[in-house]
Formats: sequence, structure tokens, C-alpha cells
Amino acid sequence: MFRVLSAIPILLAAALPVMAQDGPAPVLPLTETPAADSGRFWARAEYLLWFIRGDHGSVPLATTGPVGAPHAGALGAPGTQVLIGPDLNYKPNSGGRLWLGSWLDSDMTIGVDASGFCLETHSMHKKAYSNRTDGAPVIARPFYNLLTGQEDAQIITSPADALGGRSIGGISLFGDSRLWGGETNLLFNLAAAPAMRWDLVAGFRYLGQKDEFRSDQSSTVLKAGTVGFGGAPAPPPDIVSLRDFLQTTNQFYGGQIGVQGRLQNGAWNLDLGGRVGLGVNQVHLEATGRTLLTNAAGTTQYLFGGLFVPPNLSRADRSPIGYMSEANVRVGYRITERWLASVGYTFLYWGNIIRPLGQINPAIDPRNVPSSLAYNPAAPVPPFALQATNYWAQGLTFGLEYRY
Repeated sequence: MFRVLSAIPILLAAALPVMAQDGPAPVLPLTETPAADSGRFWARAEYLLWFIRGDHGSVPLATTGPVGAPHAGALGAPGTQVLIGPDLNYKPNSGGRLWLGSWLDSDMTIGVDASGFCLETHSMHKKAYSNRTDGAPVIARPFYNLLTGQEDAQIITSPADALGGRSIGGISLFGDSRLWGGETNLLFNLAAAPAMRWDLVAGFRYLGQKDEFRSDQSSTVLKAGTVGFGGAPAPPPDIVSLRDFLQTTNQFYGGQIGVQGRLQNGAWNLDLGGRVGLGVNQVHLEATGRTLLTNAAGTTQYLFGGLFVPPNLSRADRSPIGYMSEANVRVGYRITERWLASVGYTFLYWGNIIRPLGQINPAIDPRNVPSSLAYNPAAPVPPFALQATNYWAQGLTFGLEYRY
């Protein structure tokens, strides 16, 4: 996709001068100040280097603690240390954005523009594994035990758990995040001068965002203990595997209003803009929890439910009110009368969305967890409700603009 985006300025350079039918663009003298509204039609391609807000959770995703302790790895217990989490933070994302616009009258008082952008899919991997001999160190997943009313932890690996069991293995975590969007607007001139203009922006805005979170853990039993399946201790050398998978999708549809301006000084210009939008968020959650038991012969049994994904949860939807805002600033330099290069900064805020780690409820009834010795398929499952949060993306933009 980014090979296509990177080719846009080349295509524009080749095609638009032909469309204009007026020959090569002259070099603009640095001492001459062009009009801020020069050019009735424009196109701009931008490379984006943005940071996005990480996915924030309410409980660490993996901990360690003393060997043989009754609640090894539980939050607040002596010797507990966090190995992973509770947040997942992503590295900078590359992306692209394309703008097209035109004034509809010769006085340049009413116009239209449209744009679309996307950030590349960005993945994150984290893991914690024991050695292959005795299961050290202890690796656990902390939670709040609704049956006992105390902090607790699910043991994945341990040289000796509270019941004397031993297991080796570990946990692998995967996260994936992506963002895209588009808009179309009417432009109304508010003020204009030879080196300045301000325009009102009003139109339609769309935003899309998707996250995935997956945790895979595996315990190879060396000696029966707290690692179980279906309410009974798993015998050696069976393997107990758990997967929690959560995928969230958010889509914003709404109207927006804002203002944008351009200030010109010689070959340099400063663009300022801001928008606010109100509409509807369509939010969707897909969730899957599985617990598997594989024996020495390779035969596998499975039960619905992981640790944080209960057996009865598969999907959830709602359409709350959504809101967004965006601010941007760009400094540009006119290479020629028609070509302008720019560097800028954009901040995008989006409220009332959902993300995977926010849907993890650390309060768990062990009777709903197939790998717990307290597992009971007839036990009631606590009610589930989607939890909203906010989101932001911000970063640099590097653009090339053509006007004619």
C-alpha cells in the first residue's frame, strides 16, 4: 500500500501539469509573497509518522512470585513482581493521507474538499517462559477471586505450586492495532487578504479503528497440582492450554465543523486548522475463550472459556454517542509557484470507544474457569458490560502539495 502512496506525488507531478495545459511552473522568487489562496484546485499527499495511545488494562497480564506460596503471583502478596502489563504500548506507526479539493466559484468563496488516511497495521509481541527442567521461575496470571474475596493468581509454571505440583511452559501475548478514516467538507470563506485567508469547514467525518489481543498459555504437567482441567488436577505429562482472544472494532459516523487558515510570508506559509465532530460510534466486540487438554497420545479435549473470557461471551455490540476533535499545524515552503513542501503536526482525539484490555474484568469466579480445580459448568457467570475509553493519535506529517 505504501508503495502506491509513495508514487502519488510522482503521478501528480506527471499528470496535473498536463491537465493545467500551461507549461512548466516557474520558480517563485523568494522576495515575492504569493496570494494565500493561489490555486483553484489542489491535491496533497502526506506521509504520516504517528504515535497511538496504548491499550490500557486494569490488571497485570503476567506476574511471578515465591515458589510454593499459597497465592504466588497474586497482587499484593509478598514477593509478587509484574512480568508483563498491565498496558500494551505500540511503536510509532507509518501511514499515508491524500487530500483533494476545489473552489466552486472564481472568487474562491465556496469550495469542497475530501481526504482519506490510514496507518499501517502494527503488532506487538510479549512472552514469558520457564526453563525446560523444573518450571522456574513461577509464572502466574493475577485476578481477584470472587469466591474468596481475595487477590489470587492462576499458576502457569512453577517448580512447586501450593499443592506440590510442577509444570513448565509459559505465556505469549499478541496485540494488533490499526486506524483509518476519511472526510468530505464544504468550505466557506470567512476572511481573505493577499497574504492570509480563513475558511469555515463543515462536513461529514468517518473514523475506523480495530484492535486484537490474544493470550496463549501452556502448562506441561510434570507433577499433578493446581493446574487442572474440568475441575480435576491434570495428570502428567498432559498439557493444559488456554487462549483468550478479544477483538474490538470502532466506527464513527458524524458531522464535523471547524476552521482552517493559511498565512503567507514570501515563499513560506503557515497552515492552522481545527475540527470537532459529533455522531454515533458503532462498537463491536468479538471474544473467544478456550481451554484444551492434550494427553501423551496427542488426543485433545476442550472446554469453552479461558481465564478472562467467560464461557458465555462471544460478541457484544452497542452504538453510543461518539465525539472527536482534530488539530493540525503545518509549515510549508513553495518550491515553485505550484509545488509546496510541508512538515506538520496533527493531534486526533476520539472519545467513547472500546479496546480489548478494557474489557478484561479482573474479578473472576474460578468456577467459570475450566483450568481451575473449582470449575463447575453449572455455576452462574457474572454479567458482562462493555467498558468505554478514549483514544488519541498524534504525530508528524510530511507533505507535497500541488495547486493550479
